[in-house]
Amino acid sequence: MAFFAPLIISIILLAAISSYTIRLNQNIKLAKQIGLPYIILPWHTDTVTWFILAPWTIPILNHCLPSFLTRKWLKFMDPFWTWHLRYSPFQERANYSFLSVSAWGLALNTCSPEIIAQFGYNRRDFSKPIEMYSIVETFGPNLISTDGPHWKHQRRIIQPSFNEANNILAWGETVFQTTALVKKWVREMDTLGKDEYLNFHDDLRQLALHVVARGTFGERIFWANDNLNAKHGNTENQSKHSMSLGQATLAIVSDLKWLFILPPWILKWAPSKHLNKIWMGYHEIDRHMQERIRNRQISRNEGKEERHGHDILGSLISTIQKSSSHNDLRLGLTHQEIVSNVFVSLMAGHETTGATLFYTLINLAMYPAWQVEVQRELDAIFGDSGTETWSHGEYMKKLQYSKIDATILETLRLFPPNGLIPKHSALDHPSILRYKEKDITIPPNTRLLVMIVSAHRNPHYWPPPNGSFAVDQEANRQDTNEYRPERWFVRKSIAEAYGGKIVDSDSVNSDGQHGFFVPCKGAFIPWSIGARQCIGRNFAHVELLVAIAIILREWSVELVLDQVDRCDEETGKGRWESARMRAEERLRDGMYNYITMQLGNGLIPLRLVKRGDEGVVV
Repeated sequence: MAFFAPLIISIILLAAISSYTIRLNQNIKLAKQIGLPYIILPWHTDTVTWFILAPWTIPILNHCLPSFLTRKWLKFMDPFWTWHLRYSPFQERANYSFLSVSAWGLALNTCSPEIIAQFGYNRRDFSKPIEMYSIVETFGPNLISTDGPHWKHQRRIIQPSFNEANNILAWGETVFQTTALVKKWVREMDTLGKDEYLNFHDDLRQLALHVVARGTFGERIFWANDNLNAKHGNTENQSKHSMSLGQATLAIVSDLKWLFILPPWILKWAPSKHLNKIWMGYHEIDRHMQERIRNRQISRNEGKEERHGHDILGSLISTIQKSSSHNDLRLGLTHQEIVSNVFVSLMAGHETTGATLFYTLINLAMYPAWQVEVQRELDAIFGDSGTETWSHGEYMKKLQYSKIDATILETLRLFPPNGLIPKHSALDHPSILRYKEKDITIPPNTRLLVMIVSAHRNPHYWPPPNGSFAVDQEANRQDTNEYRPERWFVRKSIAEAYGGKIVDSDSVNSDGQHGFFVPCKGAFIPWSIGARQCIGRNFAHVELLVAIAIILREWSVELVLDQVDRCDEETGKGRWESARMRAEERLRDGMYNYITMQLGNGLIPLRLVKRGDEGVVV
């Protein structure tokens, strides 16, 4: 027996190596037939398991293996290499697309608007790999985690909830909540000690959560210590709950992976306060959801007047009644589908919008001259009117295609909510892609990865900010990595040279030859593309425009200089320039993708100052 054990192990290992080698060679042959550049990887990187393990595994491989073995492939083992490498892999291969080949299959990486548009609009051949979205099925199937007929059913029912009335609700609630947040910041500034700063990161996430909660439930959440809170009472009844809805949402969103890795009962009894808190958040969210659904159903059944307005929950609950009255489940969503969709609305709505607000303020602080331009335009739009008089009907069109809109879109270009969009080709037949005036045959079940960060930096589709045609594409490639909102205002001829077009804008001379840049289909996809693009993008757009407008109306945002030496002796830069370089470095090196793109490795401290009292002269 002692002799046979090593022999059996050797045979198994030899068989595994042989199988691996044969499959890898077969896939390399397929890659050559497709005709695109390719790289070889030791294994597939586009699974949820690898997304979770990669942050720990890649540093170990980098430390243990010699660089001459890893330099060609290890950087591509990061599922979100698009953030760190940006456009450079495509530049090096002189191609907008290339293949990753492993023994487990092929993956097509692309930043080509031409291909991206086909992925977005040809749902027959290019669909969503729903197994990669199981992590967001915490409370059951939802619009994000489903595909095919199930997705169509949910989309048909949920889509009407995201309408113009909901956008008007977003406008009013953002005015209220942002005004209250600024008052909160003013109170806090009077009590901040040395080396203490406003927590823009958490407060802006909380702001987004308050607004999306109003749009979802029709309920208003007040800020702590808000006088209105004391007067009217917070709508989140804490007497029956260990956590408010907001606290519970924030508790699990930041560590959602644990609900994917471990069942809830283990989290509950684990000897870890952190895991216990995640379970409590999970438990309390479910209780909050069930309670609200039950109360709203009772209210409707009793014929009481709806006080919530145009909120999503009310619309979805009406589908339950419709299904019951017609005895046909196809007319509505199940109870659990409503809970799950409401949760992902809260999660995605506050994570993406809160982060975008934060990155926008950071970049405005880094580019104070542009911040002044935005403030001047806000003065021209709103004049002396008080925020309580701001209406969606009067001002929304004035904010669209303005300098504040360019500011937000440039933030979304450089810091999209997600770094990539996964797709896969048809399972039962080859798919045809049109690329550079040729047809490319994609084998069945090929993974397709839209590299959003790379696409947003593709120099062939983004004009330089000076409004001229860039002859030097290398210089323009470097420019597309920079935050330059003025690039959105171009001449018609330049927009067309980069594959786009223009629309009229009050921010420039509307003579038909100048306007606001609209990129070609597939070049700008912060909310995805096609039927699968974010259903709440218009709600979020309203929220972003209004929140930034209210903050900058009377205040300016600056980088904190207290942590910076008075002069950087090596570079000779002043304190402000050193602070800007530090912020730039953190934005470049500190981002990671977890549910959404997030800033780690130390936040960037900001301060709020009255307009006219700025420390930076521009």
